[in-house]
Amino acid sequence: MKINIIKKVLMLFALGAIIISCDEDQQVGASVSTPSSPTISIALGFTNPTLIENDTEHTYTVTLSETQIVDVKLHVDQIGGTASADDYEMTTSLVIPAGYLSASGSITILNDDLIEDTETLQIQIGGITTANAALTPVTTEFTILNYTTGDLVIDMNWDMSIATDDAGEEISATAFADMILFVSSTPDNAGDIGVADGGSFETFVLDGDTPDGTYYVVAGFYEANEEIIRTLDFGIEFNQAGVINGESYDFPGAMSNEATCDGIYYVLAEVTKTGASYAITPVGETQPPLDVEGEWYFDMQDVYQDGWDGAYITVTINGVSTDYAADDGGGAQFELYLDVPAGATMSITYTSGDWEEEHHLYILAPDGTEYVYGAQWSGSNIPAGTLFDNLNPCG
Repeated sequence: MKINIIKKVLMLFALGAIIISCDEDQQVGASVSTPSSPTISIALGFTNPTLIENDTEHTYTVTLSETQIVDVKLHVDQIGGTASADDYEMTTSLVIPAGYLSASGSITILNDDLIEDTETLQIQIGGITTANAALTPVTTEFTILNYTTGDLVIDMNWDMSIATDDAGEEISATAFADMILFVSSTPDNAGDIGVADGGSFETFVLDGDTPDGTYYVVAGFYEANEEIIRTLDFGIEFNQAGVINGESYDFPGAMSNEATCDGIYYVLAEVTKTGASYAITPVGETQPPLDVEGEWYFDMQDVYQDGWDGAYITVTINGVSTDYAADDGGGAQFELYLDVPAGATMSITYTSGDWEEEHHLYILAPDGTEYVYGAQWSGSNIPAGTLFDNLNPCG
């Protein structure tokens, strides 16, 4: 009996110790969250822009790979260039609050009335002082143009007809296409007056000292996305200090990246300069068709002398199409002469048949250009599809 009483007392003490232990855990045993080490990506809405001082704001977004329980802070600094602090305003300290994934900052080039030389501004976003995250700093450079009352400032921008890829992912217009802004004394992309070719929307200053005359503002491709085809809409704006303020024109569906060679261009506007005065006329025309006027010679041969086995060329002049083949000459050879009128549109296509290695084609254009096809003449078979199109100078 005595032993049982002692056991019961010991059991009560043990139970009390367990209860006391649980109460203490509830008071002081809260869980602890430990910050991780995320990575940071910086997406600029611009690429090394060239611009005039006109209070233009350029934005960027900083994104974390995962949310944090502490704030993530980045510093933004001028690291070079000739611009002073009076030329710009910017976000100097950017904070992504705890629990958030991103934050945005901006850089604004300020307008002033001072006549200055061209200036540069180099900005670094992030650095070794970035707190609570790892990143590679991003550097961008602004080229700041200044102009006098006799100068005409020309700004060109562009947008995509569909601002996504085939998977639905958004693409910025400047990432999709890098355009060139030409100013020429002829309505083409000679660019003999000057060229603006930065990594973003383009700005060109037609200097007040430029001789009087008529000039053309022309757009062309530097490079463009090769995976998807999109139509580009152009916008152009003219400014002259105290005289022309934001005179703008839009050109929807102006160009496509289906062809992007040097021969492809779009005439945006005509500018007539008289002293310090400018008369601006929108144009909105693509490059004219290549000149095809004159006699075209075609020599179609089959080395087996039994015709083109179902193959043929199609010559389309001003929308009227006619098919021709070596069969038309009895099978071995057929020669053809075509007179093409001035200003005509013209294309030549080839439709393949059997025994392609037997088929040969020689074309001589009025300007002396030769087109040679066929295994024994050029080393490869005649390619199916378009062989020539004077509306597409890319060939």
